[in-house]
Amino acid sequence: MVKLNVFLAGVLVFAQCHSQSVSANESASASKKATSATAKTAAKTQTITAQFIEFSLGDSSHYIFQDKTGKTWDFGGNRASGIALALELPAKEANETNQGWAANKKMLGKWFNVTYEVRSMPLYQDGPVGKVQVIVGLSPVEKPR
Repeated sequence: MVKLNVFLAGVLVFAQCHSQSVSANESASASKKATSATAKTAAKTQTITAQFIEFSLGDSSHYIFQDKTGKTWDFGGNRASGIALALELPAKEANETNQGWAANKKMLGKWFNVTYEVRSMPLYQDGPVGKVQVIVGLSPVEKPR
């Protein structure tokens, strides 16, 4: 029962924190708010070009990218609208390891300009607050040479 409660709590927290990034049917007002929020923080953002290689959900979410130099980037959240990097799994595929979420297979291996900012937020569920790189914009690009 404790494992089930922890699993359900993790799914609920993830769904609340990442509803913008995993919803294919976002409302126009949510997109407008995300765009507005990105514009307000433009001075704090940075952009890299990198390939999406994995998503995992453990004690926090991990959107894993790799740039052309081989550097791995681990983003702790995705607030960009329009591209779902993670998808909720059917109930029969959900387990304690994936907590009901997986990488969107259609996005794996694709290259993006990833705009991110560093936010102060919990490092993991019920964890201490720290600096976390959060995706605020994604745009598909061709593989760099």
